[in-house]
Amino acid sequence: MVLKGLNLIGEDTLAHEIALNHLENVVHVYKDTQTVWENYAPESKEPGSTAKDDFVGWTGLVPISVLFENVFGIRPNVPKNQLIWDVRLLERHGIKQYPFGSENLLDLECKARKDPFEEVEINATSNQPVSLLVRWAGGEKTINF
Repeated sequence: MVLKGLNLIGEDTLAHEIALNHLENVVHVYKDTQTVWENYAPESKEPGSTAKDDFVGWTGLVPISVLFENVFGIRPNVPKNQLIWDVRLLERHGIKQYPFGSENLLDLECKARKDPFEEVEINATSNQPVSLLVRWAGGEKTINF
């Protein structure tokens, strides 16, 4: 909810930083404990108290939606047939078989860059037409595919 709220008021950079930090903490704890926990310690890279045995709960969203929407910066607007990609990462990243609407699957790849102001190079395919609005520190462009 916090990340969505930050995006709604235009605080995309802060949402990205919080999401990246949270994802890194979840991965760190997973490597140490070999499980995804229901909750986490608020100020350290440790699991919180056990809520229920063999229960993931809301943490199951982190490696998927938080990664896609706030770390990668890919946010769908299916009613407008538009995908917004707010590119902040410099390394190569993307998603294969990203579900968009009820029948559309997208393959999305952003090539590695050396500088956040460098124009992004995107490879995208879709089984139906889509408009992709790509934003980065140096500008934005629309790609229809």
